[in-house]
Amino acid sequence: METWLSYVGKLNESQVVTSPDLLGQLFSVDLTSPQVASIQRSLVGQSVASIEIAVDNARILPTFNRFNSIVKNYLLFCKNINPQNPRRCFDLYGNLFVSLQNVYADQRGCCLNVVLRNVINEIYSLLNNSDLQSDKTNSFEYFEWFAAGLLRLFNAVRSEREPVPIDAPSKKNNVLFYACMISRAYFKSNQFVSAGNVFSNMHSVGVKLAQFPACQQVEYRFWLGRYMLYLEDVNLAFLHLDWAYQHCLDNTFQKLLILDWLVVPSILVGRLPTSLVISQLNEHAQTIITQLIDWLKSGKLSKNYADIINNNPWIQARHLGPLLLLKLPLLVYRRGLKRLQLILNSSKIRLDDASLAFNLDASIDPDLVITEGICDALICNDYMKGKILPATQSVVLRITDCFPNTLTVSGPKRSLPRRDHWMS
Repeated sequence: METWLSYVGKLNESQVVTSPDLLGQLFSVDLTSPQVASIQRSLVGQSVASIEIAVDNARILPTFNRFNSIVKNYLLFCKNINPQNPRRCFDLYGNLFVSLQNVYADQRGCCLNVVLRNVINEIYSLLNNSDLQSDKTNSFEYFEWFAAGLLRLFNAVRSEREPVPIDAPSKKNNVLFYACMISRAYFKSNQFVSAGNVFSNMHSVGVKLAQFPACQQVEYRFWLGRYMLYLEDVNLAFLHLDWAYQHCLDNTFQKLLILDWLVVPSILVGRLPTSLVISQLNEHAQTIITQLIDWLKSGKLSKNYADIINNNPWIQARHLGPLLLLKLPLLVYRRGLKRLQLILNSSKIRLDDASLAFNLDASIDPDLVITEGICDALICNDYMKGKILPATQSVVLRITDCFPNTLTVSGPKRSLPRRDHWMS
């Protein structure tokens, strides 16, 4: 301990601020590191009070407010950690994480960028452990606590003043890492709305997506796509998930995970996946995706389509049932009406003919009210161009382009919203 303290005590403020990697090595939380083992051996028999006195006497960076608290918590971490069972020492990681948060709020907190990344990765790895996940209630509480700490770091980055000179170390170098980890924590604990606090404020940080590592760019766009899917904004969900899929490394688990979430919004914007793509999904996914494509191509829904969608395990696990039940029928009805128009070769379609195209039972729609409502919804959502004539119980279609391409109607926007231009 004395050797480590003497080395840390020789550091000056300029060294610390300009060399975050140096602190990353000195405050290593890698339990296989010889440094952790050496400090642990030297602290055998030492009391907490004696450790605190030794740290105070070392006078480490006296002008750096609360830096001593990090040193004390790190030494206590090394003293009490069990390398054979770190899961049972989760509170040690928690104490170190909290002390780092307190010091990070300082203007010179950017020196802790590497240390924080290391600690956060270790904590997330422990939270994903099967023992902690066995009790879902406690697991969610852990993730909520973790997300709250990360959000505090994220807000510290947002409040940082521009460094002088402009290329000086900055907390902003870590902001996308924090955003991705916060998203992981919130989505793990099913707090999808809370994730919006990050996505809605990233534009205010003053960074560009391209300045971060490619892996962080892909992960951020993936979580943002998932969030847009939760908001049922299929257009933006497809835009972000497709970008993440195109920029992810081939033949990786991550690419398959992105594909798993991309396939439904892709169908809903009119881009049907090929059989080769579908074959990469699991059995339950292949079953429902093939069924969705059959409905879209035939223009007819099965009478029990809602049960088929809601009872599929793959759909249930992703909470995609409400979205599909909201968006899919209109696309199928549009296909059926378009096929009928080609058969009749006329711009005027009677509602009773449309009812047959929609595969509706005449006994449940004798007055064609449901059929008229479907046609009205198609027109209001720009899936069909025309107008309804109640007097003659018919629909008059526009002469040209009466069924616009679904890619131009519900397909991906050509550009990002103004707030998200930092990702361009």
